[in-house]
Amino acid sequence: MGREFRSDVIVLKTGAVGENHRGATLLARDRGLIRVLAYGARGTKSALRGALQPFVRGTAGLYHDPVKDLWRLNTLDVTGDAGAPAADLDAFYEASLWAEVVLHSHAGGDDPALFDLLDGSLERLTRPPGGPARNRARYAAACTVQFLWRWLAGEGVGPDPGVCGVCGRPLDPGEVTASRPDGLLACPDCAADGDVPIPAAARRWLMMTGEGPPEEALKVGPDEGALKALRVWLCRQTEAVLERPLKTLKAAGGAR
Repeated sequence: MGREFRSDVIVLKTGAVGENHRGATLLARDRGLIRVLAYGARGTKSALRGALQPFVRGTAGLYHDPVKDLWRLNTLDVTGDAGAPAADLDAFYEASLWAEVVLHSHAGGDDPALFDLLDGSLERLTRPPGGPARNRARYAAACTVQFLWRWLAGEGVGPDPGVCGVCGRPLDPGEVTASRPDGLLACPDCAADGDVPIPAAARRWLMMTGEGPPEEALKVGPDEGALKALRVWLCRQTEAVLERPLKTLKAAGGAR
């Protein structure tokens, strides 16, 4: 016997199935990652045609067939801005990176922490605190730094920005550090040619922002170059945890 459910979901990716249907991978707040089939969703009269798009957030009406272990999406009541990141190239790129991380993080079970992280990050990306951001690229990069920083902490592998990841020496607050290709944070003595420098101010900002609401952190921060350096470091850390390269980085020219 099948069972019907309602759950808050975020659409991570979609794809055509046959001529008239659409498949999707959803992150459900109470069930983790689930793959669903939406019958007739590509039809012109389907209510799901416009709603079933990447990064849409809403409440889904789901049906589960336990015998075949198949999920069917019947309805999707959109609660967030439908397709808002897709309207901005920088926002779409960063949201795609987050979705890739979630898709490969083996999210499952009823722990809502990952859902809440992604949901809140998409909300902030769509509606910047304090009004529209003056520099969209800088703001989007800051959102990714915040997302990856909190995702790594949630996985229990958050790096310590106050300690050299190579020799273990405590770092002076004013030291310029570097991001190694393996994702480790290196002090000046352990840094090598080709490592990406991370300004001391950027590291101090990251340590400060981890202690408070991300909304407040996004109102201030280092310049765009410093944010890029932090983003490179945290992307490398994330790739090391996932044990795979992030394809979104390569598709958009990389953050290396």
